Amino acid sequence: MSTSRSSKTVPIVRWLDDETFFSICSRQHVILGHLDVISTLAWLYEDKQRAVIHDFPSNLEALDPKIVSCWGDADWIIEKHTIFPLFGPFQAPERVEAAKKLMKGPSIGSLKYQLGLLTGKFGAEHPLKACSRCIAEDQADFGTAYWHRAHQFPGVLLCKRHGAPLIECTLNRQWSGRFKWALPSEKYLAPRQQKLTHSPLLASMGGMILELAAVESSVHFDPHLICALYKRRIDFVQASSPEGWDAASSLVAHVSGLQLHSPFNCLPTTKKGANDFITQMTRKPRGHCHPLKHLTFIHWLFGDFQTFIYNYTLSCVLIEKVREITSVLAIDSALTLTVRPASSNHPAVSKPKKLKPDIRTMIIVQLQAGRHKKDICKTFSISVCTLNRILRSEPGLQVLWQGKQYAQNLLLYRSAWLDAVRINIGASPSQVRLLIPSHYAWLYRNDRRWLNSQTKRMPTGRTGNNSAVDWDGRDNDLYELVISRLRAEYGELGNLTVLKQDLHRLIPSLSRALAKRTRYAKTRALLGHVTYRASPQPSIASVADESGRG
Repeated sequence: MSTSRSSKTVPIVRWLDDETFFSICSRQHVILGHLDVISTLAWLYEDKQRAVIHDFPSNLEALDPKIVSCWGDADWIIEKHTIFPLFGPFQAPERVEAAKKLMKGPSIGSLKYQLGLLTGKFGAEHPLKACSRCIAEDQADFGTAYWHRAHQFPGVLLCKRHGAPLIECTLNRQWSGRFKWALPSEKYLAPRQQKLTHSPLLASMGGMILELAAVESSVHFDPHLICALYKRRIDFVQASSPEGWDAASSLVAHVSGLQLHSPFNCLPTTKKGANDFITQMTRKPRGHCHPLKHLTFIHWLFGDFQTFIYNYTLSCVLIEKVREITSVLAIDSALTLTVRPASSNHPAVSKPKKLKPDIRTMIIVQLQAGRHKKDICKTFSISVCTLNRILRSEPGLQVLWQGKQYAQNLLLYRSAWLDAVRINIGASPSQVRLLIPSHYAWLYRNDRRWLNSQTKRMPTGRTGNNSAVDWDGRDNDLYELVISRLRAEYGELGNLTVLKQDLHRLIPSLSRALAKRTRYAKTRALLGHVTYRASPQPSIASVADESGRG
């Protein structure tokens, strides 16, 4: 420990091996002897205090200088003591820098959306996790347990050192109430719903996650190259496998051992879902993608992270070689054309003829009418260079011609788009775009506002629109899930009542579903009878019967 001289000497703790920022703050809270959260926040940030989120802390540039001198600056903390590095390699560099800026500022804002957590189906909540054997060893070695960063990455379910299942903390969850400083302790840890053993599949995935998090911050995988690599790998596996190999069926079988455990519950269980997943990962990259999607795909196609890195690096080298060869050929071609001596095989191009005044006048009239350059050149047997010279020599002529051309193209391309929409009733903008790609490209570059106004009226063609969600079906599914989990955990339901935190521990996805406050009416009614209250409630069996009759 070191000391900082102020009105009172305060010991400042130092980093332990692989410790998180939230963990060292919690240990400092214990050393300070504060009884409330705010006092420690004030000590850390002085007058710029903000609540610390354990997975993506914010306000790091506002740390007190005495803290920075001992713990390091904001960049060091982000790279070495948070889970953020896991999400960097598959993001664009500018997006990574924007995310870091949010963590350095007073609030993380839309950080989780930018990283693809809110739309990635793997969940945006990252509960604190600990290994019981690590807790015992840390207490013996350091006199205190602490939160290991390697345990906190989403998808890591087993301790890499001991192979033991990680246990989730019940504090600082969406459903657990106020924020608290905390260190690993048996009273805060609840066993996972699924009984985990040392599964080679889970251990392998956990190792890949830690390898991705250890990638240098300067490395960013090119999304277009990644998609092309996935496609080539699928083609290679299909060509080298026995006849009848099906990619979708293979993927479903591969992830079946993961799908049982949170946060991998969203992985596909049907052939259709697997086909959609494969299409998403191999199409032109769009939006934000959770790194667990990539790692699941990589584990299926390549087996391990190092094989993927080897293939990706090899692809980068090949692309660079192709670029070099193309550049050399282009230079050679240009030099050949420049220095090629005149010969009988290559007659010299004659100089352009001098235009007569009456022909020049007719050309100007044609340009004023907005006629296309190729047609004018063909009609008067002149070159484009000559025509451009005339355009530049007459004041205002080029602007007039460009305006006429734009008006004609506007009418032409708009009409072509409207005709394609009228003929293909119910088609989405993407489908119409495939029919007339050049027209779409011109409208997108030159008339985007009109194009957007037209596409907004058309069906999106997406299956995930909120308007198309069967909320009643989701409500029934969640209701059945709650009933089945309670019966599996407690047996006969009868007059069963459970604590709210126990219910959320059994069903991790429950808090995300209940965030939709106007949805899941049937499930909410059930939870109102199941959760513990002081006054007596009707039995869960009667609620289930009433819902069944309804």
